[in-house]
Amino acid sequence: MSQLNKRIMRRVYAVYIWHTLVNPVTLKLYVAAIFTIILSTSVSISHVIANMPTVTDFGAWYQFNIAAFSNTELGVKVLIGSLALLALWLLRDVMRKIVAGTTTLSGQNL
Repeated sequence: MSQLNKRIMRRVYAVYIWHTLVNPVTLKLYVAAIFTIILSTSVSISHVIANMPTVTDFGAWYQFNIAAFSNTELGVKVLIGSLALLALWLLRDVMRKIVAGTTTLSGQNL
């Protein structure tokens, strides 16, 4: 392969990686990861899970979540609300990709 071909292919790979990393879905996942890390520093998730009733007892599980959310600090409420909205936004993007017939989140057809 000539030097020109190598330079061109390096640029093609760089553009592909850039589009993969800066994809809107990928950026939303990065933000979700950052929010989750911040939330895990504020809340002991292992203790919450240990105190949580089983999901099969829906009434107790619902009451627990309502009580836990209403008795927490405002910053934690904002983070949980932001994560919920971000999850819905990501779900909308995934559903649009499925309806559009693309098989990858980057929008490329295989």
